[in-house]
Amino acid sequence: MRPFLSFPLFSFAYGVAGFGFPPFPYYESSLNGFPDPQIPLLTELPEAQDCSSLDILFLYDITSSMGDSFRSAKAVSGRLLEDIPEIYQDVRFAVATVGDFPSKNTPDDTPYFLVSSFRTDSTVSFLSLESLVLYGGGDVEESYPYALRSASNEDWRPEAKRFVVLFADSRARNFEQLQESVQHSNFTLFALISDASYLFYWEQVTPHTFPLPSTDEDYKAILQAIEKECHVDYASLP
Repeated sequence: MRPFLSFPLFSFAYGVAGFGFPPFPYYESSLNGFPDPQIPLLTELPEAQDCSSLDILFLYDITSSMGDSFRSAKAVSGRLLEDIPEIYQDVRFAVATVGDFPSKNTPDDTPYFLVSSFRTDSTVSFLSLESLVLYGGGDVEESYPYALRSASNEDWRPEAKRFVVLFADSRARNFEQLQESVQHSNFTLFALISDASYLFYWEQVTPHTFPLPSTDEDYKAILQAIEKECHVDYASLP
């Protein structure tokens, strides 16, 4: 496991949240290609064989480039929050965001934030996603590796099948680190991409890469992929 990067390429902003120390380093666009600060995988959980217990974390890119696609992402999440509990009895949902590290031009950017922890009440998750707004993200690359590794360290159940559903429209600063954050994680990643030019990029990260659904058929393809991971015959569902 690579250590947290701490060489002098990073400058820090102090006084955040009154603690007197910085939660995140400043990143400038000139650093594209360098990996995000790496955090360790705290606990490696066993692989569940089925979805008798299911944990799903919705991870939203909330940078400004998502634009009108953000409304569609919320709509897809809302449908999943309604449909999945009808199929599975023991389901928990969580909501988190991915952005970018602060820079001099976007000092309020946050690379990862857990909005709502895992809960069985999907209404809480729905209200959480409805409260999200777009901001920041002054460059193209986003902090996907950092956010995905952070998501791996959330309060997943060891016995549960674990999915992260990522809504994104861009690429990471370092592709190798992005792959590593998914290959060595506690979840299966579903990437729903709003910019078609990045579909091939994300297909190299996870086989469960889809365009952000714009039709019922697109949405059904995602449900089918979830059911396949859960070893359920989609055609047999009501």
